[in-house]
Amino acid sequence: MYSIYTLILINLIYFLGTAQASFSNYDEVGLSILVPARGRECFYQRVTDPKYKYIEFSYQVISGGDLDVDVKINGPHSEEIITDTKQSDGTHKIDVTAENRGHGDYSICIDNSFSYQTSKLVYVEVYMLDHEGRYGEMNKLSNGALSSLSDKISNFDMTSQNIKEKLNIIQQDQQHLRIVEARDRSIMEANFERINLWSMLATTVMVITSIIQVFTVRALFNSGGVVAKVFEFLDR
Repeated sequence: MYSIYTLILINLIYFLGTAQASFSNYDEVGLSILVPARGRECFYQRVTDPKYKYIEFSYQVISGGDLDVDVKINGPHSEEIITDTKQSDGTHKIDVTAENRGHGDYSICIDNSFSYQTSKLVYVEVYMLDHEGRYGEMNKLSNGALSSLSDKISNFDMTSQNIKEKLNIIQQDQQHLRIVEARDRSIMEANFERINLWSMLATTVMVITSIIQVFTVRALFNSGGVVAKVFEFLDR
């Protein structure tokens, strides 16, 4: 379980307190949330900058039970946008400029109330995307008076934006791979513990059965023993 605890410690930098949180100052957020049994955790993403057109939300259950949770996303007017029921992972892209949505606070809730005993560790990512589907600060170079600069600077600007966009995609893919690896490790460790438990139980039953068989056979050859007397009584 080392990799899972490492993810929790890393993401505590971004997230302190899982009951209710707001990430209005971030263009991108990645965090791990421990949702207790029969519990529900919500956080909010505020959208106020008009340059943002989409919210991209993805989640993946890393460990716990059957690796499933309920997810609900509501808009700024409390309207229901997304509902996932008992899913292990998912990705959603929400258009904040769509009708009856607009800017404001979007709530994202992860529900584990259907589980009575097992808590779930869920990794969550939220990206604020512009009209071209890009996130981060990739548009800063294109703001200002670039029209007065030379063609070489413009080409350099385009090249830099393209490189940063590709690096962001690579970083996102690597993060997803780390989460998949952590979830697979959790599954393997759970299976390993389950196999060891049943192997010990089977071995214990075999040893006890063998001991009973040995004493039973010895008792059959002991004419004064209880087992021999029982068989003599049955033969009458």
